[in-house]
Amino acid sequence: MGLKIGIDIGSTTVKTVVLDDAGKMLFRAYERHYSKVREKAAEQLRSASAILSGQKVNTVITGSAGLGVANASGIRFVQEVYATAS
Repeated sequence: MGLKIGIDIGSTTVKTVVLDDAGKMLFRAYERHYSKVREKAAEQLRSASAILSGQKVNTVITGSAGLGVANASGIRFVQEVYATAS
């Protein structure tokens, strides 16, 4: 199935998590974005590149500032309330 990547882009921070098939957390990052949401999200993914390299991934973006990034990147957006219920 591959790895799962969740990116939560809020009004002040970006949080990224990578999970394996069993739900084990392989990577996490939580940082302020200072209005540089795309740059910070990309930086966090670059930090996880060793884990992600060669892997099939399923990525979802959520958060109050995530919709624009999701639309620009073609990554699926899930509203926060639904994301926490999954």
